[in-house]
Amino acid sequence: MLKCLRRQRAFGNPQCQPGLKDETPERDRPNQKKFSELKEYEGEILYPLATQQVEIDLDEGVKVNYYKFGKALKYMRGLSA
Repeated sequence: MLKCLRRQRAFGNPQCQPGLKDETPERDRPNQKKFSELKEYEGEILYPLATQQVEIDLDEGVKVNYYKFGKALKYMRGLSA
């Protein structure tokens, strides 16, 4: 329904009627799950980190700067501060 209303607002589509179910194709459902996971990751991890404006010094190297980003980066074996 929401997609239908958006189309109606954007393109003036008169075929949208209240009560009609918005049908999402089966092939798009895994993408919706991935999209919602990415939005959650962005909101809970990346955005707070970006607002902190973490400073890094390239001369310190990866072993020091890696830990400044916390959960935003994937764990890498062999890095110890």
